[in-house]
Amino acid sequence: MSIEEDFLKELETDIKEAYSSGTLNNIVDIVLSFATVVTSLIAAVLVAGSDVIAKIALASYVNPIVVTALAAALPGACTALQNIVQFKERSNWYFEYGARARAIGMLYRADEKKDLKEFAKQRAALEVEMERQWAATHGAGRPTRRFGEG
Repeated sequence: MSIEEDFLKELETDIKEAYSSGTLNNIVDIVLSFATVVTSLIAAVLVAGSDVIAKIALASYVNPIVVTALAAALPGACTALQNIVQFKERSNWYFEYGARARAIGMLYRADEKKDLKEFAKQRAALEVEMERQWAATHGAGRPTRRFGEG
């Protein structure tokens, strides 16, 4: 396999991984948002119907206060997890990385006078810029697979 083929293969792998990671982070963010709303509604229903729930709990040996407390704690836990991990920001970062990497590949493939060195410079510039963006948003460098590492 030539160096050009290696570069293009790595680019395609990175694009697929970026879109996959973006999709996963987006789904987790949506699930947590949905869970926040649903568990908040459940907690409201539990508080509003505390007498009924207490009777049901007595029949099933479940402490209604514990159930209500858990339901009330879940929205805050979901929101805190979203804020700490920043799933939406991560998703956006991965999608932007994938789109920009794909654009570099498209331009390279469309160029009749392919300049592998220029392609490598553009790719390296993208890596450095996106690493800076990641560190600025998330406070640390992201784990990456580098060219030539399998």
